[in-house]
Amino acid sequence: MNIAVNVERSQVQTVVLDCIRQLVPSLQDHTFKQGDSLAALGVNSMERVEIIVDILAALSLRIPMTDTMSATNLDELIDLLHDRLNRR
Repeated sequence: MNIAVNVERSQVQTVVLDCIRQLVPSLQDHTFKQGDSLAALGVNSMERVEIIVDILAALSLRIPMTDTMSATNLDELIDLLHDRLNRR
């Protein structure tokens, strides 16, 4: 999925959750809640890296992986990605 500048936060959220569900089958039917973190959902560090790589590719966003590590939960990650997309 290639997303243009001025993307809505909801579009970023959809991409993030779709990537998580694709890479972590146990979360396929999970209802994500505000404040959920990948670690709390049982996602290990290797899976997290795969998820972030897939999300960045899906959004056509080139930022250092380390920039995403400041996000402590999915909402913060979505906000961070949304901000970066709209700054391009």
